[in-house]
Amino acid sequence: MPSEGERAAAAPPEPSPYHMLLSALQTRLSVEAATSFAGTARGSDGGIDVYVAAADARVNAIVGTPQRGGRRRERAHR
Repeated sequence: MPSEGERAAAAPPEPSPYHMLLSALQTRLSVEAATSFAGTARGSDGGIDVYVAAADARVNAIVGTPQRGGRRRERAHR
């Protein structure tokens, strides 16, 4: 029978707040804006970059929702 320490070591680590937010954001965008959501990436500044196939009011509404401790950043890609 494994000891208490062995059971604790075998447990998966708790996800970080970043990964919890990323997972929730990806899920919501996949469901609510499936036709325009293209993916996410971690920005060089540690933020979440959201990629879309076309401008979409639903994506803007979701991404524009303030998150605790976060900020919204927009970049024009040419």
